[in-house]
Amino acid sequence: MDSLRPALRGPKALGPYSVFDTNHDGELSEAEIAASAEALRKLDKNRDGVLTADELRPERPARPPQDGFGPRVPREDAPPKGRE
Repeated sequence: MDSLRPALRGPKALGPYSVFDTNHDGELSEAEIAASAEALRKLDKNRDGVLTADELRPERPARPPQDGFGPRVPREDAPPKGRE
């Protein structure tokens, strides 16, 4: 029955574990498994030896200002302030 099921390949093959698939072949090699422990340790932000849901959750991007226009970036061709 397994032979009839299409094999998943590529980055989505391993789901959340694809982050450890450094060569992106859809498999975790012995070296990738060994390196995964260090990658998980780096997620332990408070260094207590425990990974919580907050530490595993990706950081959210900064929210744009409430006016919805995003950050103000000065244009290179804009006149200096006060000389408009």
